[in-house]
Amino acid sequence: MSRILFFIVGVLAGHLLSAKNKPEGRFLSDSVMIGTPVEYSLSMKYPLDWQVIFPDSNFDYQPFEVIDVQYFETRSDSVFSFDSAVYTFLSFSIDPVQELSVPVTIINGKDSVSIPTEPKSLFFKDLIPVVSDSLSIKSNTTPAIMKLYFNYPRLFWAIGIALVLLLLTAVFFGKRLSNMWKAYILRRKNRKFLDSVMLYQNINGSPNKTEVEGFEKLWKAYMQSLSSLPYTAMTTREISKLGDNEEIVNWLKAIDNFLYGDRGFDRWTDLVIDMKNFAEDSFYQKLDQLKKGKV
Repeated sequence: MSRILFFIVGVLAGHLLSAKNKPEGRFLSDSVMIGTPVEYSLSMKYPLDWQVIFPDSNFDYQPFEVIDVQYFETRSDSVFSFDSAVYTFLSFSIDPVQELSVPVTIINGKDSVSIPTEPKSLFFKDLIPVVSDSLSIKSNTTPAIMKLYFNYPRLFWAIGIALVLLLLTAVFFGKRLSNMWKAYILRRKNRKFLDSVMLYQNINGSPNKTEVEGFEKLWKAYMQSLSSLPYTAMTTREISKLGDNEEIVNWLKAIDNFLYGDRGFDRWTDLVIDMKNFAEDSFYQKLDQLKKGKV
């Protein structure tokens, strides 16, 4: 029944979008060359009670390949919210006209509706000029004898020097480079975590059990990635024995009471913000340990 209702809501939302709140996408240039970055702007104005998700780098943008996505902070007034993002693409297609439509997803519980933008086109810009048919071609079939010389001693010296440099780099900078790479991965996970938390933070009113369970799993999985502790397999009582933060334990107990004791939430937003801030503190502690070489 809920799926039928959401389908009807999706149809009504489509009529509203076509008139006022439809997602808008456009290229920031009118042509594209092979292997040259081109930017695409996606934006949408929508009612405050909607949950809207823009596609990420895992979406198939054929014939384009995404190399970067820059999301901007949501802006809201008393009636509407406004989201925007800029995508950077590469194209290796030689089609004269290359078209793209990007869908925006509206979520309602477990169901969702995708609303595509109007297709926008780019013209392929060829770097090679068209050769005139009037040109005459001169042929030269006289064979030329080429002597092949290869300096094997220089090749061996180059390989040896490269191996020595790699070995010295591993000895003196191996741990530092490894920590820099770990810090990069850590920051990427943190950005994805914050983007996911924002969906739960924007829930209006009291959440349902699916949303509460989803947030708890998201938080525990992220905390587990920051430490060697199996948060996803630990109960609230086991987490409380860690002694990290009494307030977080109280929030976890509130989640348990909601899921298993049928109690409501009157401070859902405070719960999400406090648990997000606790995870952020753990992230910065981990990042500081990597910078100091303590990990």
